[in-house]
Amino acid sequence: MTESKENTWFFKCDKDFITNYRQKVKNHIKVITRINPDFPNSIKTFRKLFPDSRMAKRIRKNEDPENTLKYNWDLTPYDNTGYGDEYNYISFIIVLEENFEELMSIIKNNFKNIFTRKSSGLRYTLKINPASPVRGIWKNRILNTKTKYPIAILSFGRYNDYGRTHKLLTKLKINHYLFVEPFEYELYSSWYNNEYCKLVKAPEDFHLKNMGSTPMRNYILDYYKEDHERVWLLDDNIKCYKRLYRGVKNQIEDAEIFTSVEKYISKCDNVGIVSHNFSPFVVEGGCRGILCKNGKCYSSMLVPTDSIRFKHKHQEDNFISIEYISKGYTTLCFNHIVYDKNTSGQDDGGNTKFIYKKEEQDIGRKERFDYSFKIAKELIESGDIKLKEGKTLNNLIFHKPLKHEHYHIEFNYDMLENYNNDLIQNDKNYDYNYTLYLEGEVEDPREELMKLSKEELVEMIINKK
Repeated sequence: MTESKENTWFFKCDKDFITNYRQKVKNHIKVITRINPDFPNSIKTFRKLFPDSRMAKRIRKNEDPENTLKYNWDLTPYDNTGYGDEYNYISFIIVLEENFEELMSIIKNNFKNIFTRKSSGLRYTLKINPASPVRGIWKNRILNTKTKYPIAILSFGRYNDYGRTHKLLTKLKINHYLFVEPFEYELYSSWYNNEYCKLVKAPEDFHLKNMGSTPMRNYILDYYKEDHERVWLLDDNIKCYKRLYRGVKNQIEDAEIFTSVEKYISKCDNVGIVSHNFSPFVVEGGCRGILCKNGKCYSSMLVPTDSIRFKHKHQEDNFISIEYISKGYTTLCFNHIVYDKNTSGQDDGGNTKFIYKKEEQDIGRKERFDYSFKIAKELIESGDIKLKEGKTLNNLIFHKPLKHEHYHIEFNYDMLENYNNDLIQNDKNYDYNYTLYLEGEVEDPREELMKLSKEELVEMIINKK
């Protein structure tokens, strides 16, 4: 929830300060306070302590805030409404630095269960009687390890602790393939676990082409082209997958990670690349759309084996996603299950040495930065990337420096001419197995939900019960 007149108030600020208050002027401390409505006495106490306080609860007029109805999502139950900022009373407290300790002292002396986090020097998050999330691991009551499409991990220099994806899928007993270059084949042979994995030696050492992961990705697509319409292409350093449900992300250890996506796209006719979203981009609390349409797909991708191929040394995920959109397909990035791994370039192996060139003071990121603008410009001029009328290169791609990465760029996909490509859903029928349950030390108060039939669950999603 954003700051507004309904939820913002001032602690010991004079009239002149209040009259001239501006959100972006850094002459005050902001305490974003979340109050759990399950504790009405706490709300009464807060209002008694601070008679001028204001708090508001988000009321959504949209009956389909997570687009489950819009996109006809009737698979794994997905509902994050009524949690986090959708649930709590939110109060923005504006306080001068000299009065901050007094404010916090009053709160600490009158509430037992509080949580405080310093977001920045002038910004704090305060939770009063926060709800305890139910933690555990999502599993299947019946062992489910079969996926429709083959799962391929492209790996380079990670026949060690950084080869996390292979370790994860082995733990989950999910069959997969590990694609490696010839000069590392023996090293991988003595490292990998062959119980659920087949090691595949590529025909050549692709890294000598100095094109990053692009040649190996294309070899994998060609490898499966005759027998499969699609193939899962996974980075080799994925630590885990998490399922977002009821505002909480818990690890999921089941083929549901992949089969839920496979089942969904089986009823759509114009889907290009699809992927899971990156866990840090999907925060807990509050609602989140079931999927992101016509954006970048990356790292944990389900890719068609048709004629479209990766073409670029850098930003290959962005450029192939844009190509699919430009050719009339729809790309999907799912939020119900997300993957987690370290940021690119942090782990040894992979592209760290040859592409990111971490040991050369991040010179590789500058090369990647310049390359991205150059290729985007060429593709626009050739007509391979078509932009909306009046839009230019600088509308599509822009510099967005991060704390840990100055040479960082963003692609503005809604500048694409075909950005509004929509899903075309067919009438295919399929069976789906609702057997996931949350296993953990904490008792799940929602256990009854897992006992519902498929029909009852579908009705619950549609009617938002």
